[in-house]
Amino acid sequence: MLMLTTPVAFAAEPSAPAAAPLERELVGFVDTLTCGQDIQKDDGATGTLSLRFECFGDSGRITWGFKMSPQLRALMAPAVGSVSEDGMIWFTNGVRQPKNAPHLEDGTYFFHGTLPGVRANDKIDYQDYYECRTADGHKGTLAVAGSLYLKP
Repeated sequence: MLMLTTPVAFAAEPSAPAAAPLERELVGFVDTLTCGQDIQKDDGATGTLSLRFECFGDSGRITWGFKMSPQLRALMAPAVGSVSEDGMIWFTNGVRQPKNAPHLEDGTYFFHGTLPGVRANDKIDYQDYYECRTADGHKGTLAVAGSLYLKP
């Protein structure tokens, strides 16, 4: 399994496991976002994850997006080309929040969503899974997961 700093992994493996809040932090996979800040996480091989903390008075939202790299798309079966995104699962301070909508899109699509109703000093855990057929006929699964600490 390949790992990106989000972590992101791509490997032929069975269906993704059920989501649960992180009981301990993933060393190196925790970011701090302040109001108005956005970050881009890119390992140069799998893709780029964008995260932004937007504040509106007492509450805010995190907007996110993920774009698969050309190197990752090259591993996909050219005849299939579609990617099934499970929908972002996320937790605020350990409490599960409504799941983002799933998508079935081309590998060039900019997958994106919103985590609403967050506040400064919240801890957010997030994870999403992307599945497709690989060029060698296997099912490939890409996992995007991490934690965020939100600051004013």
